[in-house]
Amino acid sequence: MLLLRNPAPRRLTFFCFACCITLLVAGQRLTAQPDHHPSPPPDSTAAGTTLLTPHPIPSGQLRTAVGATITILPRVVAEEELRQVPMLNLELRYGLWLGFAATGRVSSNVITNLASVGAEWRGRLGRFSASAGYSVAYWYGFAAFEGFDVDAQSWLTFPALTAGFDFDDFHLSGRAELQFVTSRSSATEGIETGSDQNLLGGYAFTAAIEQPFWGTTSAIVGLKVYYSRSMYQSWLAFSTFNEFLFYPEFQFGVIL
Repeated sequence: MLLLRNPAPRRLTFFCFACCITLLVAGQRLTAQPDHHPSPPPDSTAAGTTLLTPHPIPSGQLRTAVGATITILPRVVAEEELRQVPMLNLELRYGLWLGFAATGRVSSNVITNLASVGAEWRGRLGRFSASAGYSVAYWYGFAAFEGFDVDAQSWLTFPALTAGFDFDDFHLSGRAELQFVTSRSSATEGIETGSDQNLLGGYAFTAAIEQPFWGTTSAIVGLKVYYSRSMYQSWLAFSTFNEFLFYPEFQFGVIL
C-alpha cells in the first residue's frame, strides 16, 4: 500500500475523477458523428470496443485495458493518510469458443500486488448482454523498512454475474460478485502472526461506462462498492476490525 500523506487526501480522488470525466466527455465530442447521420443499429460498433460490458468476444481475439483504481478505506480501518489506496491495473479478455472468454487481471502499487485468472460465458440479445464468470486471485503485500518487516498473502475466489446495455454512444454495465477467502496469512520478521481460511470475505457491486475516447481506443469510468470485512488493500493498516464495511473504489481505464 502506498502511504499518501496528503493534508487533504480526498481532493486527490475528486481531482482524478473530475479529470477522467472531462477526458471522457472530450473524447466523446471528438468521436461524435454529425447530427444528420442516422443512429447506429443495436449491433453497431459506434459506441466503441467493450471490455467490461459482456459482449461475446470473437474466438482468438485479445482485448486489453490499462488504468488505475483508487480505493477509499473507512476511518475505523485506517488513519487519514492511509485511507486512499491507488493501484495500477492491466485487464485482459481473450475470446474462446461458444461465447466463453478467458479473463486476467494484474494490479500493483509495488507494496500490494494482485494477479487473477478466470473464465466467463457471455451472451447477447439485441442491446442487452449478460455473463456469468468465476476467477481465482492471489495477492501478496510486503513492507520492509528499517525496523519494520511485514508481509501478507491470500488466495481469493470471485463468482460474478454481469449485465450490460448498449446505448447509441456508450455502453453501460452492472456487475455483482462474491468474494471468498480461501486462505490468508500475515507475518512479521518471518514469523506468522495471523491466518484465516474458507470464509466469506464480502460482496461487490460495480457500475461502469465504456465509450469511444481517442482514435480506436475506448475509455472506462466506473464505481465499485465493496461491502466487505476482508479487503486486501487495507492489509498494511493492521486493523483488527472484523465487521462488514463499505469501501468505495473509483475505476479509470483505456481499452487499447
